Formats: sequence, structure tokens, C-alpha cells
Amino acid sequence: MTLDLPNERPLPSSSPEERVEYFRRKKLAHRNLARAWDKLLVAVMDPDPCSLTLVYGPTGGGKTTLAHRLKDYLESLDGKLSRSPGTIPVALIEAVASGNSGFDWRDYYIRALQALDEPLIHKKLDPDFMLYTARAYQTHLRSKRPSVTDLRRGLESCLRQRSPRAFLIDEAQHLKKIASGKRLIDQMDTIKSLANMTGVKHVLFGTYELFGLTNLSAQLNRRTVEIHFPRYRFDDPKDMEEFILFLESLEKHLPMPEPSLLSENPLAVRFIYTRSAGCPGILKDWMTRALGEAIREGSKKVDISHYERTAIPDVQLARIAREIKEGENQINPDRSEEIESLLGVASTDRGGPFQQASIKSPEKRSRNPRPGTRKPARDPIGLGGAEIPMEKSDDRPITRPESA
Repeated sequence: MTLDLPNERPLPSSSPEERVEYFRRKKLAHRNLARAWDKLLVAVMDPDPCSLTLVYGPTGGGKTTLAHRLKDYLESLDGKLSRSPGTIPVALIEAVASGNSGFDWRDYYIRALQALDEPLIHKKLDPDFMLYTARAYQTHLRSKRPSVTDLRRGLESCLRQRSPRAFLIDEAQHLKKIASGKRLIDQMDTIKSLANMTGVKHVLFGTYELFGLTNLSAQLNRRTVEIHFPRYRFDDPKDMEEFILFLESLEKHLPMPEPSLLSENPLAVRFIYTRSAGCPGILKDWMTRALGEAIREGSKKVDISHYERTAIPDVQLARIAREIKEGENQINPDRSEEIESLLGVASTDRGGPFQQASIKSPEKRSRNPRPGTRKPARDPIGLGGAEIPMEKSDDRPITRPESA
């Protein structure tokens, strides 16, 4: 059901559906979103030769919000310019994870043509078929559906005719799903060739799985811009200040009779940060579920109990945290040893000839004792004539002789 929601926060007396839907659709800017937006706008609007832009970060970081914000901006910008009626400013699709063994390019091309408002998609025909034999041509017509090549040629033509400023692909990490025997570089080369042959910039939004795709070839690396959209870190005071400010802003938009002030409670902030992994998207979805729980319960405000009941299960949260940590380690690895080895300045002791003396603890010099002073040593301890246990070679006890 589509609701015609007011711009202002609905009254607490409004229906539960209106209140939850209002908060779900509410979008708030934050620092990391603003930084990624500035970089993305430069990559899309500048007339540089880079045809691909990769935006990657943790799940729930706000990449989908960024993609839709770019789409809205380009559409509003296009309304101020005089362009051909057949052109469109931008197109946005989601790369769907196929249930097959690999990525379904047929489905991708169909969705891309639909996003570009292309008619008669299932009637597309590669003109090169006219050069084939009549039998091959008739066989193609009897199949009643275009081939992947037909759809690819149709998409190329459509991108040239529609000439969008950018073609946006959300959840682009699904492109990495390849069948056995295929190469990952072939997947990226397909997107790159579409961008190069049509002159339309392609922007891919996805998780950390997108990182490193440009390193598959020098050609991809040269023609790609990478933008990191990070989470907020608990060990960074500025990050936590921004996270708390974002939480406080969201609380102000909760359509409840009484305000929720959990952003002022340090223990509550720590709990909310941990269960959201510092990701604004995860936090926003979580607060939406907590709001729905509070409304169904008849509460006057959203408290910590509603958050506890609607939090992400530990198994899922642990997997998210693990993926985030692995992705961050890929982006910021310690490569000092590799760099030194490549430059020929590495050594076995990792110190080299320029190692500072302060790195090693200074060796202690032995001092000569004064004349007549005994050297420190352990004196033998005796037990007099007492019998001490020792191994026996026969039945006779072995005793230590008494000292004279």
C-alpha cells in the first residue's frame, strides 16, 4: 500500500501504518554520507575519462540511500536543462542475486532496459542475424525470446539514445557470483565495455566485496574511481560524537507522544552502537522495528526494552561484524614489509643498518667486583648425617657420610 504521507511528522493519533511508514521513509544526512556524496558528485559530473565508479562499505552503511540521493539529484538537475525529449537523466537498478550457479546476465539486461523505459524488450533482435542463413534466422524467431546477445545489443543502443548522465547499479557485489570455469575479470569487463562503448558512466554500489575488483587488470584500475563509505568507529571520539548526533536526530523524528532520550544515556548508546555495528542504515531499520513494537504495545515512547526485543540476532550480528572487520583489513593493511621488500631495503632483523639504538634495550655492562669480594653463587645446602632419598641399586640404604 502506498501512502500519501505529509512532510511533517504525523500526530501520535495517526494510524500505526502512517507513523511507521513516515519514519521508514525519513532520510537524514550524516557526516560520512556527506563526505561520500562530495566524492561521488565529483566522479559523476567531472568530464574525466574514468567510466566506472565503485562505492563500497559495510552493509547498512547508507550506500542505497546515497544511490537514491544521486538519482534524485540528477533528475532535478535535468529538469533545469534543455535536452531531447527522448533522453533520461539517470537510471537505477539492483543487481539481483540469481539462484543459478552464476550471475544471470539475461535478467540483468532486461532489468536495465526496463529502467531505461525501453519498449518491446522481448522483441529485440540482433541485426547481425540477418547475415545468417535463413534456417538460423527462422530458428531464432521460433525461440520466441531474444538471446543474451540480442539484449546486450539492445542495451547498448538504448544507452546511446537515452544518454543518461549515469547508470547506477545497487548491490553490485552480486556481480562476483560466477559459474565454475568463468573468470571474475570477465564480469567486470562486461560492465566496463558497456560504459566505454556507450559513453555512459556506470556507478556500482556494494559491500566490501567490490574492493579489489579494479586490481584484476591495469585497464580496469586506470579507468575506475573508488570511494570508501565507512562506518562509525567506537574507538574514534569524533566518530562517536557524530553517531550520537545521528541517533539524537532520529529520536526527534519518532512519532510518539513522549520523546525518547536514549542518546543521553551512555550505557544505552553503547548498547545501540554495538547492536548496530556503527552503521546508520542498520540503526535506522532497527529503530523502525522498535517503533512498530512500541506502537503495537501501546507505549507512549520507544524505550530500551523495545530495542532489545527487535535487535538483530547474535548470529547475524557476528557475521556482519566479521565481514566489516575483514573488509576494513583489506582496505587498510600493513604493507610496510612488502614495500621494503619491493624496494630492496628489507633485512632479516627488520631493523637494517639504520635501526635506532632506542629500539633495542641497552645491554648491561658487567662490573668487576672489588678485591676480596666473593662472586655471587649458590652455596651447597647440606642435611648433616640425615638420610636423604636417592635411587638404590640394592636393598641397602644409601646414606650421606657425616662430615668430619
